[in-house]
Amino acid sequence: MTRNSLYKLLQLLGIVPVRDNGVWVTISCPLAYKFHLYHSDEHPSCGISYDDSGVYRSTVNCFACGKRDLLSALLILFYDKKIGYDVLRFYIEYEQSGGGTRELNYVDIYEETEDIGRAIPVYPQVLDCLLPAYKSVEIKRYFKQRRINLNLTFNVYTWKGGVVFPFRDVDNKIYKLHYRNRSKNKKDRFFFLEPKHFGLSGKWGAEHLWYNIENIDWTKPVFLVEGEFDVLRLITLGIHNVIACCGGISKEQIRYLQFFSPICLYLGFDSDLTGKKYTSKIIEHFRGLSTLYKLNWGIVGVKDAGDLKSRQDLEKVLKKAKIIS
Repeated sequence: MTRNSLYKLLQLLGIVPVRDNGVWVTISCPLAYKFHLYHSDEHPSCGISYDDSGVYRSTVNCFACGKRDLLSALLILFYDKKIGYDVLRFYIEYEQSGGGTRELNYVDIYEETEDIGRAIPVYPQVLDCLLPAYKSVEIKRYFKQRRINLNLTFNVYTWKGGVVFPFRDVDNKIYKLHYRNRSKNKKDRFFFLEPKHFGLSGKWGAEHLWYNIENIDWTKPVFLVEGEFDVLRLITLGIHNVIACCGGISKEQIRYLQFFSPICLYLGFDSDLTGKKYTSKIIEHFRGLSTLYKLNWGIVGVKDAGDLKSRQDLEKVLKKAKIIS
């Protein structure tokens, strides 16, 4: 953003600049309530860049909580209900009017953002019907068989002998429940739970979510995989910045991922035809916007990340990662 546009944005945010060195404006961090140890920033530690030439997009850089794209910071504030649509509109209209040189590939972004804002969380009474997975001997045994750290059973539920994976947004509320069991029938093996499965009416859900997206640090490389067990296996092996599409990649998921302007994506989808389709889709939408690397699990003789046998195998795959130009 230019200096004048940034100052107008800060005015909308109710933020008073502390210093301006001609490139950065120093402010109290607007995300201190969420990421700072004492939830405040009494000694301003945050800067927002600006560029009157319009070549570079503004970046938020805080000594306490890290570096992120300005749009990512605004979306966090929006989802936490700290700002309204008017602030997002101001920023997006600036970018789409040619103020920024990097095109925003969002279609009907206002309606899309409002749809996300209207996402319906899972009913609390449903969560009361689910057993935390760490209390299930059967699920813990299954996790052990799949080489998953048993501490991760604290993050999932069990229902009717299967595993229930909660999909959370950045507000940490649960909006979707994905059910998986070991049935031989693929249709019965995994599906998204709905109120009718619990004898209730109505609807919940949010089509834009990726599994584990609430835990992502967008200033670091993000790994994309297909399923929840791929996520859990990578976390067990030390890769925590990982999300899963689970059942397909929708246009809403693409748009939501674009919101956060990821600097680097590792494409770790399955090595089958479906995985190749997902890889092509991400390349189509993110080539030129993010640095892209393609992972080949076949190097170590497995189909996906969930089947990795060791950290050594993971490191072999990472060393052979192919950059997508």
